[in-house]
Amino acid sequence: MATTPTNLSVPSESPRDLKFNAGKIDEFVTSLALQYIDRFGDAHYTIEGLKALVLQQIYNLGWNPVGSFQGGATVSSAGDIIQDETNGVWYRWDDLSSLPKAVPAGSTPGSTGGIGEGKWLAVDVNDVLRKDLQGSNGSTLIGGSVYVVDYFSDAKVANAGKSKYIMTRGHHALGVGAGTYIRNGTTGVPSSGTEYKFFDSTGSGWTLTGMSYDCQQFGVNGDGTNETAKVQLWLDSCADYHARAYIKESFSASVVGVVLNSSHKGLQFDFRGWLKFFGDGSAPVNAPSNVTGSACFAVYMNGCTSLSGQINIDGNRSAKIYSEQIHNIGMFGGVDNNLTLNFIESRGDGVYVNHHKANVSTPPAVDSVAANNFPTRLKLRINSVNSSFDGRNAVSLIAYKGCEVSGMSSQHGNGTPSGSTGIGKQPGGLDVEPNYYWQSCYDLVVPSWISDGAGWTGGFSLVGKINGTDSFDVNIRGVIANIECTQSIPNDSVRYGVALQYARDIDIRGVSRCLTNNPYSTFKSCGVMATCISNFNVEIDIVRFERVGEIACEDVINQAVTMCSNGKLSIKATNCHNGLSLSALDNVNVDLFFTVPVTMSGSGDRGVVQYIQSYFNGAFQATNIQHHTLKVSASGGTTLTSLNYGVRVHPTNTPTVFRDTCTINESDLTAVPHDTSNNKNRLLGTVNFQKGIIYGATKKVGDDAISGTNIWGAGDTIWHQSSSATHAGKRYNGTSWQNFGNLV
Repeated sequence: MATTPTNLSVPSESPRDLKFNAGKIDEFVTSLALQYIDRFGDAHYTIEGLKALVLQQIYNLGWNPVGSFQGGATVSSAGDIIQDETNGVWYRWDDLSSLPKAVPAGSTPGSTGGIGEGKWLAVDVNDVLRKDLQGSNGSTLIGGSVYVVDYFSDAKVANAGKSKYIMTRGHHALGVGAGTYIRNGTTGVPSSGTEYKFFDSTGSGWTLTGMSYDCQQFGVNGDGTNETAKVQLWLDSCADYHARAYIKESFSASVVGVVLNSSHKGLQFDFRGWLKFFGDGSAPVNAPSNVTGSACFAVYMNGCTSLSGQINIDGNRSAKIYSEQIHNIGMFGGVDNNLTLNFIESRGDGVYVNHHKANVSTPPAVDSVAANNFPTRLKLRINSVNSSFDGRNAVSLIAYKGCEVSGMSSQHGNGTPSGSTGIGKQPGGLDVEPNYYWQSCYDLVVPSWISDGAGWTGGFSLVGKINGTDSFDVNIRGVIANIECTQSIPNDSVRYGVALQYARDIDIRGVSRCLTNNPYSTFKSCGVMATCISNFNVEIDIVRFERVGEIACEDVINQAVTMCSNGKLSIKATNCHNGLSLSALDNVNVDLFFTVPVTMSGSGDRGVVQYIQSYFNGAFQATNIQHHTLKVSASGGTTLTSLNYGVRVHPTNTPTVFRDTCTINESDLTAVPHDTSNNKNRLLGTVNFQKGIIYGATKKVGDDAISGTNIWGAGDTIWHQSSSATHAGKRYNGTSWQNFGNLV
């Protein structure tokens, strides 16, 4: 029968209370209930309850994983837990009095004590994980999580636990060059590596991720110091990861001698900002072994394949020595490169394109690697601007096989050709100019080229090499171009708007203009010059040059051949001082419309078309003109009165004209004055040209033939125009005129 306690205050010595409490002691010690009720009705913990309370507190503080049954571990305290990896369940050891408990490797809960009270008891770790995740490094416990640090230097010393990503808030300053790295599964020397790939404090490997890499992620500061090494690492990394190379707008990184090669295949450029050419350009830096010579380059593209995108380079010409051999980009060999190139302030070339073996004097053997030969299937879009006249070309093409170039240049070419601040006579736009015959320049397409403010040899020039004396065996072949070249005031001797030399199979259309009248009494400016070209069609407007053009007249590069053959030349010339000079021609048709001439400084006779001997090797040379047709018209009213001739064959340096195959036809020289007593000759020395319809000569007001020196040859015919004429015309028999076609 249960004992009923009293309500006496504590301590009570009542026998009933003592007996009641004896029962409660047994309940406290042996009961599995968590609490018992005292004689006043209040609840207290039993030993089992105290045990549960302690375990709950341990639980609240967090379980401590110490290993697995399969791997072996030691349980040292009540909070230690161990995992059975076969099912993922975690267990604690319930018999705290027997701690520490050793668990050998390769064991199970059953083999190390069993499961149940006083043995292994399963625990729920979810709440513990939640608490751990709330910690400062809680994310490191989650596979796939992001571990965030301030700087790249912090990432290298981080312990990112199980995180899949490390994110930096900046490279070395918050908000500048931030990056995200992904765990790559490699291991290496702890806290080593670069901004592309590194190992953290545990030796785990990480790789920078992203569709594009910003150069600032690699520590590029843009502070004007030489950052070539950083930029090189950045571009190498972009190529390896297939990320776009990105420079933000208004940012500039200074470099000299950056090298791109076969390892950069497929690299894409996304430059909104600039690379700035570092240093004075006095010597090459990091030049590849196949590129010899003294030229200095900001960037080498050496045997590259499939480069694409936009590159911007500031040539930094104000910091450079005065040398023409300082170029923004040197492209040596390469296949399938397709680039947009923007240049400013260049001292030498914007881009210099050559064979992979550069300027060796003898033809190199064909390399088994396609990119280590001629640049092939190259596409360039160019925008190159100087704030004042300086430098050489926007584009220099030395060797290629298959090239397309379009774009514009402004104020390229020297403003000061000599002296301490000059770099010699320089062209100033798109120049195709091999140094040796073996440097083939085959198949060039120029959809559109604008040269605004061009240099000595103009905004567009072809300057090839000949093999011996065969005018067809030249190394510039296959050119299709649409051009617009504009020059400012000439400041050098014989300056050309467009120069076409030693080339074949060409089709050129466009405009060559000068902005102001030539101010020099000795030096001349020339709209178009052609020497030793064949299989050609040239259609061009010439505006405001001292002379319209010189065709086959002079060899200015000492190759001793000037003959132009198998072609057609069509020119509309406006506001020029002098007309067109023609020399060694074979099967060439010329169509000239000469209008509104302007008187400029200079001396000597002026006219519309002149035939003259070719000049090379320091002297005029014997010259033949054959299979040639001239079509010429002159207009401009009183502006023509200052001219001395319409068409003449030079009286002193006289070429040989083959009358059987040379003709002047479909022409109009009516407005050109003819007064031999005042040295005004509509025709002069044209005896060996057959004459078709020439208004003002073979058809004119008045029926008499114009008189003068060596105008008419046997068989020449004039057609009477007056209403009172008794004959259709007159025919010259070599000594006198004979009427024909009796009209009476």
